[in-house]
Amino acid sequence: MKYVVCVPDGCADEPLAELGGRTPLQAAHTPVLDRIAARSTVGRAAVIPPGLPPGSDVGNMSIFGYDPAEYHTGRAPIEAAALGLKLRPDQVAYRCNLSTIGDDGTMIDFAGGHPSTERAAAAIEAMHKAFADEGIEFHRGVQYRHIMVAPADWADAECAPPHDLTGKPLVWPSGAAASKLQRVMDASREILADFDIDANTVWLWGQGFQPQMPSFESTYGLKAGLVTAVDLVRGL
Repeated sequence: MKYVVCVPDGCADEPLAELGGRTPLQAAHTPVLDRIAARSTVGRAAVIPPGLPPGSDVGNMSIFGYDPAEYHTGRAPIEAAALGLKLRPDQVAYRCNLSTIGDDGTMIDFAGGHPSTERAAAAIEAMHKAFADEGIEFHRGVQYRHIMVAPADWADAECAPPHDLTGKPLVWPSGAAASKLQRVMDASREILADFDIDANTVWLWGQGFQPQMPSFESTYGLKAGLVTAVDLVRGL
């Protein structure tokens, strides 16, 4: 028996007044999804354990059959795995967004205008060179999504996901490592100013250590394949 699990991650979106309080998915014409559902097993599942953030990292880990309460350490190390990075025990990974913030202290665009991967890579390389002597590594990803690797003592911080701040006042990192993160984010303003991109800062969040997860085949006795356009899911 072969199984196909189709995950339209995030497609429901939020209810909109112009749709009569419905979500875009509720309002959409979905004949293909309807036909798939009619030929499938349909149900509901709670995939976000209490106390964990409701994100693609936690949700997809649950769907794959791994308890996030046991295996989830943060979003960034999963995305780092998608880039082929293997963290040492003395390293922590941070998700590094190229973002645009306003002079009024608000998050204008968490995706920094969606720069091309080529232009973004040049900016991330400049960040890497600026901090390499301090044991800080910047690794390029795709468009605005990148990874910073730092010493383990940089992990102790509360960081707000930038997509939760769009149009809102910035919430800067707090905690023991906050000053270190703030210094990097402040320095990025000057570094990114030299590049032809809309992003004017790096935003650090989603930190975590290398998770120790057994393979799917050894856990369930099944072989699995995955098709995705998202680095995060590829990392899982």
